[in-house]
Amino acid sequence: MASEIIMPRLTHDMQAGTLIKWLKEEGDTIEPGMPLFEVETDKAISEVAAEEAGKLSGFQFEAGSDVPIGSVMGYILKEGETLPTDRIDVKEKNRTMIQDDKSIEKPIAESPPKPSKIIATPIARRVAREKNVDLRLVNGSGPRGRIVESDVQHFLIQRTEMLQDIGPGSQPGFDRHPLTQVQRATARQMSHSNQNIPQFVLEEDVNMAYAKQWRDQFNNAHHIKPSYTAILIRVVSSVLERYPRLNASFDDGWVRQYRDINIGIATATQHGLHVPVIQGSNHLKITEIQSCLDQIRVQAEQRKFDARFLGGGTFTITNLGMYGVARFQALINPPEAAILAVGSIREIPWCLPSNELGVAPIMTIRLSLDHRVVDGAVAAPFLTEIKNCLENLALII
Repeated sequence: MASEIIMPRLTHDMQAGTLIKWLKEEGDTIEPGMPLFEVETDKAISEVAAEEAGKLSGFQFEAGSDVPIGSVMGYILKEGETLPTDRIDVKEKNRTMIQDDKSIEKPIAESPPKPSKIIATPIARRVAREKNVDLRLVNGSGPRGRIVESDVQHFLIQRTEMLQDIGPGSQPGFDRHPLTQVQRATARQMSHSNQNIPQFVLEEDVNMAYAKQWRDQFNNAHHIKPSYTAILIRVVSSVLERYPRLNASFDDGWVRQYRDINIGIATATQHGLHVPVIQGSNHLKITEIQSCLDQIRVQAEQRKFDARFLGGGTFTITNLGMYGVARFQALINPPEAAILAVGSIREIPWCLPSNELGVAPIMTIRLSLDHRVVDGAVAAPFLTEIKNCLENLALII
């Protein structure tokens, strides 16, 4: 029986993905793990790999198509297998609709009506999303009226000229910049978080003197200097094992408590905020966590994350310390129940262990929590234990 290639759910809120391109051709022989196609979600562009060995056949969607999750993309045939006889050939159905449309005699009109299905190249769709252009307003110059990138650019020029023709004095003193797809998704998430989740915040100041010393010693021994984010991931993952109530989400009157600990890392890119996820972080060594962070940094620059870094987060860490921010409050990343906001390390006056006043490297951490899932009696000792572990890494590392 032919194996189906299914559009996967790459993120928890994904409903559909845009097929960017097939990476293999029909008739190619593939092995498990080989990349099959690229798909764009509101989070990133990801490659989807084959799960079966065999020959590719029966592609159902072309590049640029918006494909609902669970849809059959094509088939993998083993020797002697054929395509299912009861399958619906989506590509052939679309061709038939176009041919039937051409055969209908249409009245001559100055501006022919737009087809209900917008035909556009993938890059034209991407530019339109980034520039906030409604493709229904764009005239296509490609075959069968297909909208290409130059059509979108021409529309943008016309729109700019039209606004300039309105004249000075009638325009407000600001520029409008469209949100990227990722920024729009972030706006929806954060609006939902702020409006629908009852949140409260706890704060601790942490003496990072021992952590700084430990990093230098680790670097001397292993020639690897873990980032403070890597240390935080390792500590938080370990503490979550003892406080599983915070590794949870609210689920319509229930609390969904996750068995796996998957830490999301808020990551800024030129396209917007991404939250790639390190799966099973409580089972990883500090060097493995740092390796994941290094890969995430490179992939964030390319806006092309591996599927293993997308979705499934159970707890998020956001670190603005590298930007010099001393302390800040973060909004919970739905559907999770908690997020840890990490500030910069500042040399400030401090009461040292010897009970003398001195100077110490202090870092402020703030924990935002969903009050429907957890209360202060559970959250306070969780945050205190994170502080204790950071001040004595021998407890964790």
